[in-house]
Amino acid sequence: MAAIVLALVSLLAASALSVAAADFTDTLNAGAWIGGRSLNGGAFESFDVCQTGIDPGPVSEEFNCAIEFDISGLPTGATITAATLSLRTSLPCLSSPCLIDVAGYVGNGTGEEADLAAGSTVLTFGHTTITEYQDHDVTAFVAGRYGAADDWAGFRLSRAAASGANSSLPWDSPADGAPPLLTIEYSLPDPPTCELAVGGPELIDGTLIATVGDTTDLAGYDFPPDEEVTLEFISPDGETSTATEMSDADGAFDALIVWEAGDVGTWNLSAYPTADDTCTDTMTVVVAAAAAPATPRPSPSPTAALLPDTAASDAGTGGRLPIALLAIAVVASSAAGFARRYAVSRQ
Repeated sequence: MAAIVLALVSLLAASALSVAAADFTDTLNAGAWIGGRSLNGGAFESFDVCQTGIDPGPVSEEFNCAIEFDISGLPTGATITAATLSLRTSLPCLSSPCLIDVAGYVGNGTGEEADLAAGSTVLTFGHTTITEYQDHDVTAFVAGRYGAADDWAGFRLSRAAASGANSSLPWDSPADGAPPLLTIEYSLPDPPTCELAVGGPELIDGTLIATVGDTTDLAGYDFPPDEEVTLEFISPDGETSTATEMSDADGAFDALIVWEAGDVGTWNLSAYPTADDTCTDTMTVVVAAAAAPATPRPSPSPTAALLPDTAASDAGTGGRLPIALLAIAVVASSAAGFARRYAVSRQ
């Protein structure tokens, strides 16, 4: 079985790929609201009009209003790029200056008297127009509520302390006129494509030919970042083995495979996020046996021309060489590199 070594590394150009993003805009109507009125400086109680400011008279009345927007429908993984609160009134303000505080709070989808004193100021604006929406930037507050996984973003409207006494101002509410709006702009990264490449040392997107003893790099990129990835290795005989690895912050991972003698054949290597096996890619590696070592060439046999001539005769030796000459011949033969034995007999 192939030896698999998993390690997180930079994947050449793959880890440098930027993640594309798409932009979206959602415009939300207020999902809950409550008007409030305080008499002679007392606690705010429920009132049926969304109004701000003070109305001096026989009884001093101060008004405020709380409105809530359901942001639970924003998709997971969004980046909030802008949030705009749009409010409209159809009457002029008789006070100068005429300033309104907007406080942000975590809502719950129900207008409650507690909302009339909730939150902290996120912006102060001056009333400048009638009959048209007046837009106010609440990006930081909405992004904070989304980041905290809150379902409702609430806004309380009230008279700013610097406003004059005669600053009563009715605002359109979900029940009357043009309702308050919250427009949220956000971006989402394109869904991961879960791409694989194989190689060693060059990465390719295609079939790789490897040899027993080679190390193959199985590189993954454009996977969901910081998530577990399942690797599947299907052997030539159809046996499946698995391993897991964590992708890095760029959605990349790397596995190193060392092919062994029993791995000859065609392998299919796949990877997918453990939580979503529909995002997957497969690479094919054909493993060949290592070349057999070269067989050493044998030493050549001696030719007759190199052998000593034992056919010579001498009258004093009965046709055989003298022993001294035979010894010389054997030494010469041995020096020539041959392991030949010669029989010596005497008459």
